[in-house]
Amino acid sequence: MRRLLPPLHALRAFEAAGRHLSFSRAADELCVSVAAVSRQIRALEAFLGQPLFERLTRQVRFTAFGAGYFDQVGAGFSTIEDATRSALRSQRRPLVVDAMPTTANLCLMPWMSSFTEDSRIDVQVVSSMAPVDFAAGRTDVAIRVGTLPGRESDAATGTIPHRMAVDWTGVTAQHLWDEILVPICSRAYLDAHPEARAPDAWDGRELIHVVSRARAWDDWFRAQGRAGAPSAPGLAVGHFYVALQMARRHRGIALVPTVHFHALEWRDEMACPCAGALRSDGGFYLLYRTGADRQERVATFLQWIRRQGDQALPVPAR
Repeated sequence: MRRLLPPLHALRAFEAAGRHLSFSRAADELCVSVAAVSRQIRALEAFLGQPLFERLTRQVRFTAFGAGYFDQVGAGFSTIEDATRSALRSQRRPLVVDAMPTTANLCLMPWMSSFTEDSRIDVQVVSSMAPVDFAAGRTDVAIRVGTLPGRESDAATGTIPHRMAVDWTGVTAQHLWDEILVPICSRAYLDAHPEARAPDAWDGRELIHVVSRARAWDDWFRAQGRAGAPSAPGLAVGHFYVALQMARRHRGIALVPTVHFHALEWRDEMACPCAGALRSDGGFYLLYRTGADRQERVATFLQWIRRQGDQALPVPAR
């Protein structure tokens, strides 16, 4: 049904005149003439069939009908004003992107200046390994690595043990990149340890393990047709980022995602000592509340992050 609304310009003039109890002050606020305010209010009175003001010599005052109408109109204007302020605050609020520590440090932080400059959208990057919980926080989008619910693992691929979301109800996952793990070491380490080119010669002490991906080296060796990783203990660290730093310091061979390797500013210092990659049974996903991709900020970020991924997949040359 069509709404029963008076002329909105007239309603605005009435609300301003009612707040000030002055046509001249209302005219100053609205940047129009006093005569224009008077015409708008007369048009509203004609629409309603009732006088709203008593015109006195130097002032105006409400009629009984006008006072009651103003109370309701004023409440409506206040509601519209509050909704508008809330909408503007929402638009000015930074887009909150929650990413895993390595992805945040190696990928998002160095890349983010180009996104902000191109899109003029402010971004706040936070990092966490925990499953994202959109109901509990202010996160707009999250980047996680894992396997989608209901997908069966392939024995020939690497296992990702991480849960990506606390609750998948109302959550959309957009695939960004496959996770492909490759061995990486420093060129100096490779020069000092030529046996690093031959996995059959490894005893395990040269391997850098990421504790949150404890099976990764076993999965890599099996993908190369071997029984599993050698048994001698190697260095264990908390994140892929630290594993890469240890490899850069010539501490051994790290098994890391190609997307992280490609993002390194110092990747020319590093090398892949041998052939062989491990494709995981999951990948990197952008998670957000279902329907949020209809928001300009989220849609723009999704397009941008996918373009970054197009450059992030090559396996480094030996």
